[in-house]
Amino acid sequence: MSQVLLFIHDFEFGTRISDVLIRQDKSIEFIEDLKHWPEAVKPETDLCIVDLDDQDFGNVHTISLIRAGNPQLSIIGYLKITVKESQEKLKAAGCNLILTRSSLTKNIPALLKNL
Repeated sequence: MSQVLLFIHDFEFGTRISDVLIRQDKSIEFIEDLKHWPEAVKPETDLCIVDLDDQDFGNVHTISLIRAGNPQLSIIGYLKITVKESQEKLKAAGCNLILTRSSLTKNIPALLKNL
């Protein structure tokens, strides 16, 4: 069973995402604090989902940190509204894919198949 790390503080949205992932036979772990995320990465970890609207997680520094620590991980970020300028910076930092929040919830099963 592969693992997905969720960099999501929004409890309600995090619950919706985790429910979909569990139905897709994924193990999940919520990351509450960036100091502790490296310990959460296991050999079966293959994906991180990051709330790019979150003050703690939604920045170039965090994405670069995740990418530098584990270059093999896929990183999917989501925003309420995508802004081209910030998207380009986040992709350059290591985000593989940036979606709107609504698109993420609708397309998780398809995204997991393509990773």
